[in-house]
Amino acid sequence: MKPYLPLPPSDNKLLKTIVVIQLAVVVGSFLIFREPWPAASASIALALALIFFTREPNHDERVEQLKLKAISVGFGVGLIVMTIFSLLGKIPLGITHLPALSGIDSMILVLLIALGLFYYWRWRDGRADGVRNN
Repeated sequence: MKPYLPLPPSDNKLLKTIVVIQLAVVVGSFLIFREPWPAASASIALALALIFFTREPNHDERVEQLKLKAISVGFGVGLIVMTIFSLLGKIPLGITHLPALSGIDSMILVLLIALGLFYYWRWRDGRADGVRNN
């Protein structure tokens, strides 16, 4: 049985640049041309998923641990936020008709939280490594 070959290195900067351009086009078309939200939200969720799940240039066990931790915390916090938002929509507090949020909207929320946490934790790890190396 042949051992598995390692994956070839990919150009992550190019992929992430393309995804950021896609996000800018989608958000711009939503704001300027009033594109319907369901089409825009699906594109935004896809772009955020591509950013989160691409391999990092120095992909190792620590990156995998941080990504798993970030998506786990993002899922939990996103679930709590969506539940609170849903409950606020049912309680008459003088808030006028909160919009119903779809599954894609919750996916966007979870991925935004996960991306924010992952890059914050990577930044914090980098600062700690820099302090140790000096």
